This record gives sequence, structure tokens and C-alpha cells, in this order.
Amino acid sequence: MPTWSRKGRLTISIIKAIDHLDYGRLEFNKQNYKDNKGHTQKHTDANLVGLECNIIRFNKRTMKGILEIYTGNTSISKPFIAKAGATEDYIDAFKAPLVTITAERELEVNALGETTVLSYHAVNVKTHS
Repeated sequence: MPTWSRKGRLTISIIKAIDHLDYGRLEFNKQNYKDNKGHTQKHTDANLVGLECNIIRFNKRTMKGILEIYTGNTSISKPFIAKAGATEDYIDAFKAPLVTITAERELEVNALGETTVLSYHAVNVKTHS
């Protein structure tokens, strides 16, 4: 049964095909999956990863920031959320040029099954002396 959201968007919760031509089938491919953003799933991977990085932005009130993660000869920037109560450790790490952060990954899986790291949930930080 279709319903209308507050933003005026039509939402269909279940699609059933009852004809022999299968017109009710949804098909995703590289060209149309971006139009179907509602078909993504977000979850946090509990496996901890170690990151060699530089903290390039950090807000001590929200405990959020931006990491510059080094992978080979390139680097990428990703947001992170620091563990509450460790403000001083992250401020000290912000001053250092290279740190190791142990973190959980917040992942998004799109309609094609491709996984993207959205952000990191830092549980530990270690500065290099």
C-alpha cells in the first residue's frame, strides 16, 4: 500500500509482481542505483582497525573531527567520532603529525552490495614519539 511522507514523497513498502511479464521487479545497475538511495544499509563493524593518520580537525565539544588517513602514496579524509572522556588524549594527538587510532568503522552498503566507509568511531589514540 503506497503512503505519502511529510515531504510529499511516495513510499511503497512492498512490491509484488502478479503478472507473467514480471513488471513489478526492481532492477539495480550502475546507471540507476544512485537514484535509489533508500536502498542502502548502514551499520557499525565491531572489528577494530588500526589507522596511521593525522587529525586535521577536532571539536572538543562534540568530540568529532576529520582524519587524514595514509594509504601508500595517497591519503583520504574521513570523519571520526572520539570516545567520550578522552578529550586531552585527542587534543595531544591533534598536535602530533602522525598518530595511530584504533577504531570501529561505520559502513554503508548500497543496492549493488558495494561497501563504503562513512566514518570511524575511535576507541583509542596513540601518538608517535
